[in-house]
Amino acid sequence: MMFPRSKQDTNGNTNDMMQTHRALWTTSAAALGTGLLAIGCSGGSLDADEAAAGLFTLQSVSVAEGQTWQINRPITFTFSHAVDFDSVNMNTISIAQVSGGPAVGTYTVDPADPRKVTFQPTCPTAGDFSDAGLIPGGIDYRISVPEDGNGAGTVLSAGGSVLRDGHTMSFFTPVSEILTDLFLDPQTGPPAPLEGYVDADGIVQGTRLETGGGSAILPFVIDPTGEGNLGVFEIPLNLYSDTESRVEVLVEVNQPVSPTDENISQDRLQIQFEEATGSWVTFPTRVSLDANCTETGAVLRLTPLGVLPQNRNLRVIVKPEFEDLVGDRNILPLEDFAVMKSSTFTEGGEAVDYADDFFEDFVLSGGDVGSFEDVEATFDTPRAEWGEISPGVYGVRPSFDFDGTGGPGGDFDWHIPSNQTVILDTTSTLIIGGPGGVPTATQLVINGIVNIRDLYIPENSVLKVQGPNPAVLLCAGEVRIEGELDISGNNAKPVFTLNTPFQPEPGASGNGGGGAGGTGSYLTNQVTPRGGNGFGAFDTPGAGGQGGESGWNSNTGNYGQFRGAAGGGGGTLGLDVVLADGCNDQMTLGLDAENGFAGHPSANAATRPGETLPWGGFAADRPFTDINGTGDDFWGTMRKDFGTEDEELVEGELIQPWPASGGGAGGDATRATEYPPSELLNSDQDKGCGGGGGSGALTVLALGKISMGINGKITARGGHGSGGENTNYVNRIGGGSGGGAGGHIILQTAQHIDLSELPQNGNPNAAPSILARGGQGGAGYNNAGGADDNELTPQADAHHTGGGGDNPFEEPLPPQCAVQTGIVVSAGGDGGPGLIQFHVGTLPDDVIGPSDDSGLVRDAVKPAPVGYDIGTGSGDADWVNQLLPIFGRLSKAQSKWIPLGGASINPDDPNDPDPIQFLFEGTDPATGLVESTEEVVENLPAILAPAAAVESEGLPDIGADGRTMLLDAAELALGDEVYRRNPNLFRLFRLRVGSEDHDVTAASYDEQANVLSLTVSGSDLPTSGQVEVFPRYFAVSTNGVADAMPDSSTVLVSFQATGANSLGDPDESAIFPGTSAWSTDIGALSGAPGNTDFRFFRFQLSFDILADNSDLSFNTPRPVIDFLRIPFRF
Repeated sequence: MMFPRSKQDTNGNTNDMMQTHRALWTTSAAALGTGLLAIGCSGGSLDADEAAAGLFTLQSVSVAEGQTWQINRPITFTFSHAVDFDSVNMNTISIAQVSGGPAVGTYTVDPADPRKVTFQPTCPTAGDFSDAGLIPGGIDYRISVPEDGNGAGTVLSAGGSVLRDGHTMSFFTPVSEILTDLFLDPQTGPPAPLEGYVDADGIVQGTRLETGGGSAILPFVIDPTGEGNLGVFEIPLNLYSDTESRVEVLVEVNQPVSPTDENISQDRLQIQFEEATGSWVTFPTRVSLDANCTETGAVLRLTPLGVLPQNRNLRVIVKPEFEDLVGDRNILPLEDFAVMKSSTFTEGGEAVDYADDFFEDFVLSGGDVGSFEDVEATFDTPRAEWGEISPGVYGVRPSFDFDGTGGPGGDFDWHIPSNQTVILDTTSTLIIGGPGGVPTATQLVINGIVNIRDLYIPENSVLKVQGPNPAVLLCAGEVRIEGELDISGNNAKPVFTLNTPFQPEPGASGNGGGGAGGTGSYLTNQVTPRGGNGFGAFDTPGAGGQGGESGWNSNTGNYGQFRGAAGGGGGTLGLDVVLADGCNDQMTLGLDAENGFAGHPSANAATRPGETLPWGGFAADRPFTDINGTGDDFWGTMRKDFGTEDEELVEGELIQPWPASGGGAGGDATRATEYPPSELLNSDQDKGCGGGGGSGALTVLALGKISMGINGKITARGGHGSGGENTNYVNRIGGGSGGGAGGHIILQTAQHIDLSELPQNGNPNAAPSILARGGQGGAGYNNAGGADDNELTPQADAHHTGGGGDNPFEEPLPPQCAVQTGIVVSAGGDGGPGLIQFHVGTLPDDVIGPSDDSGLVRDAVKPAPVGYDIGTGSGDADWVNQLLPIFGRLSKAQSKWIPLGGASINPDDPNDPDPIQFLFEGTDPATGLVESTEEVVENLPAILAPAAAVESEGLPDIGADGRTMLLDAAELALGDEVYRRNPNLFRLFRLRVGSEDHDVTAASYDEQANVLSLTVSGSDLPTSGQVEVFPRYFAVSTNGVADAMPDSSTVLVSFQATGANSLGDPDESAIFPGTSAWSTDIGALSGAPGNTDFRFFRFQLSFDILADNSDLSFNTPRPVIDFLRIPFRF
């Protein structure tokens, strides 16, 4: 394919006289975006008379007032005279969002017409367009070109004149995800690569090859056959260990391209190599967009991953699916514009064995570009920390996300006094404790975070949490609950007063961050058409249950029954509990969230003119999205279907433990002949009740066990609603309020949760020991169907049936789901259940159920803990999903698949591939455990150990810099010649001179002299002593001490390998030694069937910091893997 050559100069411009400024945002520019918007004209033509008179004015702007403008489209400002370009900046021509964010781009002046200044918005390179100079999505941008006298400076003419007239206008970016709407197409037709060339300044432009990180750059030049190639140059092989051998191809195309992740990917741009059969195979490649919307188009970078096959033809291919900025595509693939050939490792003209190594220093982690950490790997443990573990220190270490210290002195035990209720206010509380609970010290608890060793709540004592913040108990020891730990929301108060519509009925407050209930009759000088909505977590307005609709009627019969208002909806957090028969669990109140109940069928609807039957308020929206269904409705990380072939890792939606929402208030009942009435009469209003408060979030993190006595309780109940105003005794004409939702209970321990002493709770009316249910909705007409000052039994609670008198939006009750009490007019809806989470290291072993039966957890804990299947009630309840702890004895880290590339391809005979020999030492091949002696990781046998000392004549000797050891390469053992062929394999080997150890930081080989040079960092080498060079495949340290490995810990290293699928990606169906099996002996990979087909390998690190079964504490030592290398010979 013939493709055009760029005329770009070294600055990326088509004309070397063009001047450019990068748009900069300064404080004064920010002021322009707000305070100077009214300067000058507001759009339209400017004063032609002034222009004719020779005054310096702005004559036109290419964008019109209110126009929708593509995010890459330039904006041109035409002035009456040539512009002094040095005066152009984001202060003198301000383009910014109305909200204050600046536009980002470049100013240029037209050399052919210096009256014109153009702003070119930065074109996005990020797949989500987040780095675009103009942000898409209907963003309102304001252009402000201030005039003289504004205090911030103006654009000047080339003759020094100030701007006479300012100009202010607005435009909008597109509200669309369609490329043709978002972008202006500056070049018709599909994208085409540009030929490489060397410009007049000696700079390589166009499509080109970079080697050694840019140390050498070669253009792909079109030969007479129309092929773009490098001539006779053979490219190096892209070794991990040798930066000078690294290669990248920069493909420069003739126009901007779509920056979406789908477009900038190996699926559409590939490096391929030619097999012996003549077919082309995709080579693993990372594709990135270096620049977009340049003067010539765009620059794409293709980075091959792994060793390139020796002596093979290679090419870059652009697939037909690759798109320009507006979606234009080529009909056929482009495959002849960048063709090259790889080199061969030879000695004496013959191909020889070589070696490379994958070296991981853990500096890059997570989503960093180039990171090999697999953050999507599924583990049965917490994820180990990979990356910067302390300032400037990198490695992998066991996870231990526990911030407790044991409190003051490290032995602060908090024992609640017997037969007392102690209040923990999450704003601030002073608590008293000490060793064994003896009151010898105090601790000021701020924001609900309690830092102690042991917690003990004796029988008949209560620790009651209140206040606006969640409660977090950091227990470095054990937790024992024989009494009650309570974080319930507060109950609503019934409407006691009569004829006081000017006095709102406040909702009950939540606790532990739970939302308050909605306010009833909140308008004080006019009728209130609907009860106030409840509050969400952290008292977010309007996020709780909705208020019930008010009712009105002039009929005063039966004490105003016919104007009865609707009830408020319940708060929510967790999912409704549905039993095996498909019915909601009605044996315990508050396990399903309810809408409020409708008002009287004859009552007129206050918000729906002409209609009767006031509607109950909807239950609150749960704080989750529906993007992934309900399978991620929790906090933390879950092993879904753990222990099965379908196991996968699921991240919960919640970013933190989440308090529950409050219930909605009931509607008002109004005696009136029209609505709204002309005046608010006290005697004509019967108020709805305020809503119940939401329960809070309680997190208990313990290094020791968490256990409960026979009467122990953890309660996170939503506050009950209550009944509305009465007209005759307790007849509740005003709407009842919704109950608050149950809260969020999180129990996590490094040992186990012991519920063995709890009663089995087979009696449906017995309160479960760990409870996060919603509060009961408030009582309806005649004080029935819900809570008043006291909670009713489940059997007497109102239930929606979807029948007559119910809200029209209720689903009909399935026939198998019979209820004892149906619809109750004006009743509030029950709050829904909360969430209960147990985070332990192993299931089911680490949660001991009542009477040591895991199946009885369903009766002791309601709703069931996340991940626990309650079954059918016939002894089949058990754990199916595991919530991972954030700390504990075990943790793991895993690499992504590491490309080997074409290492096994024989350069002499591609049909006879060479096996790959993997090397790794320092672990027990049978177990994979790092070997140590008396808590020290010993050196491996030396790879070089000259008999002569360094002070002797000849080699070994120290170089002139004092830090380089010169060694005779002839002393390398047979089979170790790869170390002189690739001396980079010596990096971070240990060089010992006498008794001093140094790390090798650089190495080289002088073939003529047959001398190896090993350079160390830091101080000079000793000038006397024996010399030894020890290979190192990893380094371990503990608490900053090198080679320290505590006996209490183990580190296990294991490996897998696989081939490539038809797309060049890892073949997940052919993993050796198995999909879920790992080899602790890397030699097994070397001798595995199909070794020559291996194109990828990976490693896993498994930590156990309590391998000696000692107790976990915040002082438990944690070993760190400082680096890890895996050499492979081919």
